[in-house]
Amino acid sequence: MRTYVAGDLGGTNCRLILGQLDDNGASTHLFEKTYKSHEHPHLIVILQSFILEAPCKVAPIALSVCLPLTLGQVRPNVAGIAVAGPVTANRYSLITNLNWSLDAEQMSSQLNIEKVFLINDFAAIGYGLLRLTPGDLVKINDVPAQLGAPIACLGAGTGLGEVYLTHNGREYDVWSSEGGHADFASRTLLEFELLDFIRKRAGIDRVSVERVVSGSGLPVIYEFLKTKHNELVSSAVENELAQGGDPGEIITRHATDGSDVICKLAFDLWLSAYGAEAGNLALRSLCYGGLYIAGGIAPKVIKSFTSSDDTFWRSMCAKGRMKEVIQRIPTYVVTHRNVGMLGAEHVCHRLCRGLAEKGDGLLKG
Repeated sequence: MRTYVAGDLGGTNCRLILGQLDDNGASTHLFEKTYKSHEHPHLIVILQSFILEAPCKVAPIALSVCLPLTLGQVRPNVAGIAVAGPVTANRYSLITNLNWSLDAEQMSSQLNIEKVFLINDFAAIGYGLLRLTPGDLVKINDVPAQLGAPIACLGAGTGLGEVYLTHNGREYDVWSSEGGHADFASRTLLEFELLDFIRKRAGIDRVSVERVVSGSGLPVIYEFLKTKHNELVSSAVENELAQGGDPGEIITRHATDGSDVICKLAFDLWLSAYGAEAGNLALRSLCYGGLYIAGGIAPKVIKSFTSSDDTFWRSMCAKGRMKEVIQRIPTYVVTHRNVGMLGAEHVCHRLCRGLAEKGDGLLKG
């Protein structure tokens, strides 16, 4: 029996789960709690408070203090934490919006946990895919997945995350990517004009796909289309945007309910670019094990990804001679709301198994 702490650390919230994994691989949740990240000086303090607050008999931990166990107590063997920021060697991460510097080995020493493992939040989503059920998915292309074949995932939210998985003969390893920062590839005259608009607006020489296919990209597309169709601009939409709400949400709502022409044009252009990038990732990875659309936006507009006009799917398949390759790739939208936490917990399970097998419990990615 081994005990773990799985976590999902964001700029706003830090969600933690204390669990146990038995020798047969069955897990039990002992305690869960969500903390406001900015109300604490460091992740170490949050973890310390979490263990102390657990109602089950868990050995207390304190900074730089290793307290002896008493009868009936357990101490976490491992911790796997997904963090919203870049991670180096699964050990270091700088959470810029919290001004936190994380060092997994330092945390392991101070909290008396055998192994602390940091992973990027989108890599955690990659691991989380391995724990999804059919009820967590909506099919876009319903073809059989090939056992052991590569898997890929991309997701538009604040930015654009991309990750892929390969099978090592025993289980899947997750490999992080910065594919969202690859060049945006214009396909039409309109997209070339959009590219030029973004370059001039941002004062940059190149445009990444993330500047288009993300939550922040949709309002930029809307602003671009206003310059081309000024006569169609709705004062009602403009007033709503001026009130300071989420522009992506406002544009999406007016697009999907059909109440504004420019919002609809912007959303369709955004969705088409999203599909094109999904097709690019599919060709790069040949992910016959499945292509998964994650991120915070897709589940909220699921009908747009599966609608009869097929904007997303048609763009994904528009790869010339490679169209038939795309059509053989099973494609899904992930609807599970906490897939990153599923991934953090999956990492903990692998770390526990690694310790049980007297290995170092290291993971790929």
